[in-house]
Amino acid sequence: MKLYNKSELRYSRIFFDKRPPAFAFILIISTAIILSGALVGAAYIPKNYIVKANGNSVITGTEFLSAIGSGKVVTLHKSEGDMVNAGDVIISLSSGQEGLQASSLNKQLEKLRAKEAIFQKFEQSLNEKYNHLSNS
Repeated sequence: MKLYNKSELRYSRIFFDKRPPAFAFILIISTAIILSGALVGAAYIPKNYIVKANGNSVITGTEFLSAIGSGKVVTLHKSEGDMVNAGDVIISLSSGQEGLQASSLNKQLEKLRAKEAIFQKFEQSLNEKYNHLSNS
């Protein structure tokens, strides 16, 4: 070990140790691996809610448009240059949930129709004073 005099001393061990300790190499290498993994992951992970479209929107005044929810543009009800009034529908958006909502409503409708048939049999039983529900 080399002995240093007072003028050669510095405030940090980095000036004493010419070779950094092992934990510094581990820290640098692990940080590099994490950053490179994050960059590769960001390049290949699919990104949701990305709008890919061609076109432009030109507004001559200071008007702001906003949609209540996010979604895919299904139909454009107005063309470029058309005049619009307050409350006019400009575009129709699809959130992708319409099919799920329709199937759920169809299931509810089937259950209600089955109940309606039972209530009709019940009403018929009351009118004819005969039990049509005994085998139902």
